[in-house]
Amino acid sequence: MRLMTLLLALSMCACSTSCLPGYESATEEVEVPVAVEIPAPEVSPITWQDCSGNLNDHPCDFTFKDQSDNDWNLYDHYGSILVLDFSVMWCGPCKTAAAQVSEHMDQYGDEDVIWVTILLQNETGEDVDLIDVQSWADDFGVPSSSPVLQGDYSIVDVTSADGYPVTSYPTLVVVDRGMVIYRGIHGWSRQQVEGWIEELLLLDSEEEDSE
Repeated sequence: MRLMTLLLALSMCACSTSCLPGYESATEEVEVPVAVEIPAPEVSPITWQDCSGNLNDHPCDFTFKDQSDNDWNLYDHYGSILVLDFSVMWCGPCKTAAAQVSEHMDQYGDEDVIWVTILLQNETGEDVDLIDVQSWADDFGVPSSSPVLQGDYSIVDVTSADGYPVTSYPTLVVVDRGMVIYRGIHGWSRQQVEGWIEELLLLDSEEEDSE
């Protein structure tokens, strides 16, 4: 009789929500965690491996210290229009160009156009250091939004095959938003350089109108 009573109690327990304290009934709703959408990783626009100093090619990447002693990398600025100014500190036309950088940034800075000065020699023809680039920025009122870099000749190649064809000072290279060399000039001509920038800005405007 006891055995029958125990079996009856156990059979009733299988259908009861109170037989095993702490266990939930299978008939109760269990909250299912909501799946969290993981964003896809950003795809870098830098997909090429070849570079040169030729028109219509991708410029060769470089990283130099700026006037704040921070690393400045060329490819980090994909999407901007860049004016690369290869200068030396003893060069008169280089100083003429430098004196107009502030005006240039006032005129085009809001359009995400960046003037980048790469100093290759100091006043005595030696390697450029932090004091040199700070002096250049201070003397010509170059704004902090326009980097002045402690460059060297590792990025120069007069054949243009593996670097920039700096054969006179200044040499200026205009790079478009797709990180492609658009135009270049040996010597300084504000009218020429600003004309190329205006052409690129006009292309931007035409692309926006077509979308």
